[in-house]
Amino acid sequence: MGFLTAPATLLSLVLATGLAGLFQWWQGNRTRDVFLYWPASVVGFLAGQWLAGALSSPLPMLGEVHLLEGIAASVMAMFVAKWLKV
Repeated sequence: MGFLTAPATLLSLVLATGLAGLFQWWQGNRTRDVFLYWPASVVGFLAGQWLAGALSSPLPMLGEVHLLEGIAASVMAMFVAKWLKV
């Protein structure tokens, strides 16, 4: 397990940003909530990536990106951020 390449990092950031936008649209009450959800989404996605790599997850990947694990961790992180109102 190592660092992601530039394309994988860019794809991860794009996916995390898209997830934050969708979550904001679905759950956000105020426009500024996106500034809460975006960092939570990025951190969650990266945590999911790291955990999947550390556990050698057998789930499908897109290049070096663990899609399912990253998306699940990102959504969980955004729900936690919403719950804690960080």
